[in-house]
Amino acid sequence: MQEEIWKQIKGYELLYEVSNFSRIRSIDREVNGKYSTVIKKGKILKQFITNGYAKVVLVVDYKMFNHTVHRLVALHFIPNPENKPEVNHKDGD
Repeated sequence: MQEEIWKQIKGYELLYEVSNFSRIRSIDREVNGKYSTVIKKGKILKQFITNGYAKVVLVVDYKMFNHTVHRLVALHFIPNPENKPEVNHKDGD
């Protein structure tokens, strides 16, 4: 059985991680509340399908950013020495 490996998402360090099993999670972090600092527990993010692709929303400073899950996995787990701009699935999709 393969082990799940987590890597911090580039541009979202200390906020989100991606795994080699195509899961995305937020990381436990301290958040300044009105009266005190609280620990916000990390969780696995829900994915949604748009045009046949699994996507996830990452939030930074109250701004939302949509990302395709397969692209995040490829950027962090598949070597790209030729710096190619696209990910081509084995089935051609």
